[in-house]
Amino acid sequence: MANPDSYQLVKQLEEVQTSIDQLLNAPYGQQGAMVISDQRVYNGDWYCVVALTDNTELDATGTIVNWGLNGVLGMPLANDIPLIAGVPMYGDFTRIQLVAAACTVIAYNK
Repeated sequence: MANPDSYQLVKQLEEVQTSIDQLLNAPYGQQGAMVISDQRVYNGDWYCVVALTDNTELDATGTIVNWGLNGVLGMPLANDIPLIAGVPMYGDFTRIQLVAAACTVIAYNK
């Protein structure tokens, strides 16, 4: 039986962080990354994007990745791509645009 004195009545800081805070503190977040949270077009050289918010989508016309239209590098996506928060999407991203300004992704530099 556990010692009742070992129970904590107050949560520690790491127990009250939001899921976004936890994702930003993940070990792979120290490789150099960019947080994108608006609808502007961003050009760069990224190998992975992770949605930090639910209902995040990559805009088909503003995003270029090597698995774009018919898998041709340099072509936009055929359809908007919904992302699941916290799940990494790997690819050769050269341009990123979000569908809505309420979305947030973190893009990892090569």
